[in-house]
Amino acid sequence: MRTILVGLALALCAVALPAQEQAASPAFEVVSIRPHDPADGSASSQVLPGRYVARNTSVRSLLVMAYRVAGGQIVNGPGWIETERYDVEATMSEADAAGLPYGELAELQRQMIRTLLEERFGAVVREIDVEIDGHALVVDRADGRLGPQLVPSSAECPDEPAEATPAELQRLLRERLGQRFAERPCGLRSEPGGHLQGQGATIDSLLMLMRLAVGTPVVNETNLTGRYDIELSYDPSSQAAPAPILPGAEATLPEKPPLRIALEDQLGLRLEPRRIPAKGLEIIRIERPTPN
Repeated sequence: MRTILVGLALALCAVALPAQEQAASPAFEVVSIRPHDPADGSASSQVLPGRYVARNTSVRSLLVMAYRVAGGQIVNGPGWIETERYDVEATMSEADAAGLPYGELAELQRQMIRTLLEERFGAVVREIDVEIDGHALVVDRADGRLGPQLVPSSAECPDEPAEATPAELQRLLRERLGQRFAERPCGLRSEPGGHLQGQGATIDSLLMLMRLAVGTPVVNETNLTGRYDIELSYDPSSQAAPAPILPGAEATLPEKPPLRIALEDQLGLRLEPRRIPAKGLEIIRIERPTPN
């Protein structure tokens, strides 16, 4: 009897294993990959309902899209993943695409692009720890005194996620930059022309806007954990300095200071260059795409 039970158990395991092996990663139903016409200089990448379409794209760009890493954080790839360009059109099944809001659709398509890279480019990659150029936001004065436009807030505010994911940070940022900001009791908003203002804002919410302003990752090393009323005005242009003075012309000064000066004078904070820990991607194997 025991022999029969053991045999039955082994048979059930043998049936179950293939079912587990068949649990495939999300994949597009139809994929077309063609070399891009070099005479056409246009480029685009679009997440559409039921489709992902990229024109004049590199394999490096597909890896960036699929794994949420910057291009400079991808290592060990051959040169052609940047220089050779492709037109990619990938269609989802109706069942996969039905009724998904944009955020979920974009995330599902990212996973499907990973599968596309594995199946059509033979991609084998692994995530690694790297260091990249960035900035640290620190208190400027040795005595810890803050600027006149960064003051502790008395506003009553709901708690925010202690450890927000990149998607949550983007959602919070969209809420504060959009029309819904007016309905929130607390937060920080950005206005055109280099003006930030808010009440009951955290330094981490300021960090999200600093990343956009300087174009690099920014880490919080201020040790400021409370909520603050903040107002910051700066010149967002790349050249926040007087233009050359021509003979007979009057010198003109920018109406607002550059970001570095504004942070120090108005908030009592400073941006310092740093090497920032980040997630990178190592390419173990990758090949030119298989034919359609």
